[in-house]
Amino acid sequence: MNILRNPEYRGILILILVIAGMGFVLAVATGRISLFSGPKALDKIVFVSDVTGSREICAMNAEGSGRTQLTTGAAVRSAPAMSPSGDRIVYVGRFGNSDQVFATGAEGGTPDRLTSATGPKKEPRYTPDGSQLSFIASGRVYVAETNGDSPHPIFPTAYEVRAAMSDP
Repeated sequence: MNILRNPEYRGILILILVIAGMGFVLAVATGRISLFSGPKALDKIVFVSDVTGSREICAMNAEGSGRTQLTTGAAVRSAPAMSPSGDRIVYVGRFGNSDQVFATGAEGGTPDRLTSATGPKKEPRYTPDGSQLSFIASGRVYVAETNGDSPHPIFPTAYEVRAAMSDP
């Protein structure tokens, strides 16, 4: 039995397609579905390379072409991460005697130091919506504004958890 030859089934199929199309249009119009528009963070890969003799942040297209060096003499340590919008990169770099979180534009440029507290920093990342920055400092996970202002811990340390568990 061919569905398209049967007028009842063909009518039901057309009705389903019309309803699905209207639902899609309404979802896009109300913002429940956003259509992909332009390059985003997934178009690029950021990484640390020491091919020049010093550790620097590099980027390339997702398919492996267009490799470019984004930092020069920035004392890069590790952990580059691109913002969800693809316009900024955060990483851990050396400043004085401590590791700090830095950010630079996706095309390179002068890095901005986002943290200043002593102690090592690790794994800086943007939140999925790009509105905040997270990083690990002295065993704690911190969240801050994207410019590094107002950092505050969001998880207790293992010591604080043990102390809370042992306190009656």
